[in-house]
Amino acid sequence: MKKIITIGRKHGSGGREIGKEIARRLGIKYYDKELLSVAAGESDLGKEVLEGLDERPMSVFSYMATANALSPVLPINHRVFEALSEAMKKIASEGPCVFIGRCSNVILKDFDKLSVFVHAPLSDRIARVMKTDGVTEEQAKNYIENKDADRSKYYHFYTGGSWSDMSSYDLCIDSSKFGIEKTAELIAEFASEDSFYSR
Repeated sequence: MKKIITIGRKHGSGGREIGKEIARRLGIKYYDKELLSVAAGESDLGKEVLEGLDERPMSVFSYMATANALSPVLPINHRVFEALSEAMKKIASEGPCVFIGRCSNVILKDFDKLSVFVHAPLSDRIARVMKTDGVTEEQAKNYIENKDADRSKYYHFYTGGSWSDMSSYDLCIDSSKFGIEKTAELIAEFASEDSFYSR
């Protein structure tokens, strides 16, 4: 049975690294930025366009200003979202894999999947970003708040749901409690349970 794992994550919680480790442990493919290359090959949008608008929120006001009811051409942000969504569905239909963010838990709602949300206290996330990005505490805090706000707006705009609503996911885990390796191990073990995918 196909085993699709989607990972939503608070910035600085290590979600990307956890996703990579899960994919390694299970011997399946991993898609984060890699999804952009696939979408570029499947659509008429260049990779540069996809990268520039990847997980970027579009306000209702911007949508109304650019969308013309008489025109069949969708706003570029919406075209990017659709290209990523179609690429995601195509990949998921081909076999087991891990997807990071991009509303994947909603886009792949009709697939047998495990949807995970990785979070951690703000103080731990600030410390992690300071270390990985070499920035000050204030810079890390601002960056985290901006990234989380963008992801929340993006998720709400395209799904109508709340990005950080724990009820939207099958499993929510605080990575600060276990560390990257152990968190990945726990999720991989849970994902390996055949009983979960036979519900």
